[in-house]
Amino acid sequence: MIKNKLAILFASGAMLLAGQANAFVFNFGPSAGSVNFTEIDWASNGSAWVNGFAGGIDPTTGAVLGVGSTFDLFYISKAAALNDGNNTTATLAFNNIFSATGSTVGELTIFASIKETITKISVNSSGQIVADFSVVAGTWNVFYDKTPDADLVSGLNFSDGIAVLGGTFNAGVTGSFTNIIGAPGVLGANGTGSNFLDGKVTSVDSAYVLPSPEDTNASTTLQYGTSAQGWVRPTAFNGLGGYGPTDTLSSFVLKADANQNFTKVPEPTSMALVGLGLVGLSALRRRIAK
Repeated sequence: MIKNKLAILFASGAMLLAGQANAFVFNFGPSAGSVNFTEIDWASNGSAWVNGFAGGIDPTTGAVLGVGSTFDLFYISKAAALNDGNNTTATLAFNNIFSATGSTVGELTIFASIKETITKISVNSSGQIVADFSVVAGTWNVFYDKTPDADLVSGLNFSDGIAVLGGTFNAGVTGSFTNIIGAPGVLGANGTGSNFLDGKVTSVDSAYVLPSPEDTNASTTLQYGTSAQGWVRPTAFNGLGGYGPTDTLSSFVLKADANQNFTKVPEPTSMALVGLGLVGLSALRRRIAK
């Protein structure tokens, strides 16, 4: 009986240690403290600017337009929360600080730039135009600013803080837009889109984040027109040139929401502990079977 309990404790402890190897700590300084996280929940009313889009179907000839062409997508947002896989008390309490007025924590912001190519234009069973696209390349950077000044309405000050995390997006990941009514840039338009991005973490400021994440992935949703509730089109886009005050068929802005996760390849010692833990569980099962 004692051996059985030891096997259970050993296996559980090994898996716990392995899980901890994938947790990260963000240090906000002595006045604000630190918090565990594996995910940054970006604000649901962030914005994505699509520029150079050439996709669609010619209303006169029915010809498919833009397949094979590329466009740029830029993304800005502010962190709504830091989450960890266990939803610990410290993390849950910390989530509310980002929205607090006069917070001593500051703000986390993101600016991303992604080049994508149109892979397919089609019409679904409801008669709606669907544009499929694939990532060609992309970069992202997370900034920590002790003096909050990023504004989702003005669209400014999203990269003026300390660059604490940065990296690239992997090529080949696919996504799509569905034009429910009309197309972006058309009066009365309504549509949605989604994408799942994965990539690498290539820069980490160890004064703020430990240990260093190695991989990242983000699930994103996009809305425009009447689907983009609770969102205001920004008047600028983080200082980028060529941004206009109104949407067109080739240059338009979408409401964007994303959750970004971070992972780290387990260290050899952690992998060994997991292996030993599984061996312990296997031995336990054999004893119980007898």
